[in-house]
Amino acid sequence: RYERNLFNAATRPVDGQRFLEMCSSCGVVAGERPVKLEGLDDLINALEGEIEELEEYRKDIECGYVQFNALGEVFYPGEKVWMTIDGLSEPLGLTVLQSWYQLQSTLFGPAKSFHVELEFLASVGKTFAKINFQEPMSMYQGTRRLDAMLYQLMTNEIMQRLKHRGEKYLQA
Repeated sequence: RYERNLFNAATRPVDGQRFLEMCSSCGVVAGERPVKLEGLDDLINALEGEIEELEEYRKDIECGYVQFNALGEVFYPGEKVWMTIDGLSEPLGLTVLQSWYQLQSTLFGPAKSFHVELEFLASVGKTFAKINFQEPMSMYQGTRRLDAMLYQLMTNEIMQRLKHRGEKYLQA
């Protein structure tokens, strides 16, 4: 949904390339903007219906905790998050581009990890650059507090600080 919405809102042909690649890998021709994918919401709902613990995961998240298998419910495409960086006094705002689980064979048996791809704007001289990177998270047992995670869910307070800082950049 997120990628489709970005594609439909794009003003340049190059924007939304990720959506076209996703469609192509599924054998779907996207066509002209705005794209409507009939049945997309039904497909997402059917897939979510296969996750027996989904309601439990969502309740934990509402209470400020997350299990490893629920990280995808926290870090989903389009979600705004923030982090602090040692040595900087201001938070860094990021957008989740995509996330996925991966199972790898190791000498100690299969190891599951969660990966999230994030994007942020960086000031480069008198211009800005979009920077994206992938962050792996190792599997853990039990629950973790959301406020103890490296990437925090965006709050109104942090968003206002980031917007204020952005306005200063525009005026400079």
